[in-house]
Amino acid sequence: MTLYEDISKIVGEDRVSRHELDLLCYSRDLAPMPDELLRGYGMLRPKLVAKPNTIDEVKEIMKYAYLKNIPVTLRGGATFGLGGVLPMDGGLVLDLCGMRRILEFNPEDEYVRVQTGCEWKRVIDYVEARGYTIGANPSSGPSSTIGGFISTGGSGGIGTIRHGPVGDQIVGMKVVLANGELIETDPWSSWMFVGSEGTLGIILEVTLKIFKLGKRSYLMYGFDKLDDAIRALERLCELRPYFLSLIDKNLITLLNKKGHHLPEKETVFVVDGDEAKVTEICGKGIKYREGLAREEWENRYKTILSIKGLGPTIFPPELQVPIKRFYDTILDLRGLIKNLEYGIEAMVNSDGMVSVLPTILTDERKKSEYFRVCSLTRRISNIAYKNGGCVYGIGVYNTPHMSRIHGKSLKVMRRIKKGLDPKNILNPGKTIHYKIPGIFMNLSMIAMEIIPTIMVFSLELVNYVPLRLLRLGLRFVGGKMK
Repeated sequence: MTLYEDISKIVGEDRVSRHELDLLCYSRDLAPMPDELLRGYGMLRPKLVAKPNTIDEVKEIMKYAYLKNIPVTLRGGATFGLGGVLPMDGGLVLDLCGMRRILEFNPEDEYVRVQTGCEWKRVIDYVEARGYTIGANPSSGPSSTIGGFISTGGSGGIGTIRHGPVGDQIVGMKVVLANGELIETDPWSSWMFVGSEGTLGIILEVTLKIFKLGKRSYLMYGFDKLDDAIRALERLCELRPYFLSLIDKNLITLLNKKGHHLPEKETVFVVDGDEAKVTEICGKGIKYREGLAREEWENRYKTILSIKGLGPTIFPPELQVPIKRFYDTILDLRGLIKNLEYGIEAMVNSDGMVSVLPTILTDERKKSEYFRVCSLTRRISNIAYKNGGCVYGIGVYNTPHMSRIHGKSLKVMRRIKKGLDPKNILNPGKTIHYKIPGIFMNLSMIAMEIIPTIMVFSLELVNYVPLRLLRLGLRFVGGKMK
């Protein structure tokens, strides 16, 4: 009651909720994780949801939370399906989507200043109507927020091959720290918070570079051979197009079932750029009419989500691999999931890397089937490492990978976290603080794959274990709990 009353005094009763349905909804993200699995992570339900609209409100909330040692989980569009916005230690959820004003548009100095609850597509439409465009932006642009994409790294997506990751476009930010202190960053210090997934500070306002909007040509090519397509893809990277996306034959079939009009080829990719140069590079492919290419460009934000109804659940892991190993990665993925209904999309990023999204159709209502698909996370991740890449995004579920990705520098990251958030109240249990040690995670994945019915039964038994005892057990086996 005291928490509700105290936070209500800061933001008003109309922007605070403790209703059971709201608390349930704010205990989920895009990924459809069963209750038993989340309970197995020792996740607590939040006590309160608050929706601040100003920086001052966030500052006051954090001063209060810091004083009372209350965990705070940040939430934007919740399109990140790795558990990054789940309230693992309960406490307070801050819904930042109300902070969605476009504050300043400056064409002379080429920047736009926005609150981080703005959706990317809304900002893009705003600046493009004025003759400019944005650099890096996510494929979930209609719902993904500015702050969410920055917090999850922003190294994959639309625009990155030309302009680099989103951190390169940040002129400055306003960030509230765990103790309620407001700081303003420059282009260099901003990088400390890029990819920190809300564990170091709350990004509330961002000044982004904008770029003059030139003429775009929408081009589509289909290939009968995968190796021909990838060779062309490698050469197209040298042209640094704004958009370069590849769709494999399996995803083409699924998309056409949902009303798309893609040609039935081994691979199809959509690219923008100089038509003569692109056509020369794509000599072994078939060029399709501009209207079809433009249609897929317009569909760029809904390529994966449009097939969800065929599942009705999608399981969308994401990898990043060097483009030189892209061909081997595709073959490895196809070999692993050949007996499932799936499709693969890939977007070329900066620095010669490719974001690979192998989306698998499944049904979360059939738990044995769903757990068997979830178990593929381990083997899909190993495919990424085998080919010189890694998983993309951390959240809760990929925390065991942090040591493998960062090595000894993980200790430095933990020291930074302790320096900025000594009480560990900002988004605890994420990124550097794993809930379940890697060895136990791998054993669970193996069990899910080989004997999913036993895993379902075991997780159902977890419902009868008191959460306090369960969290104590996780701490005992080495989980980094708050």
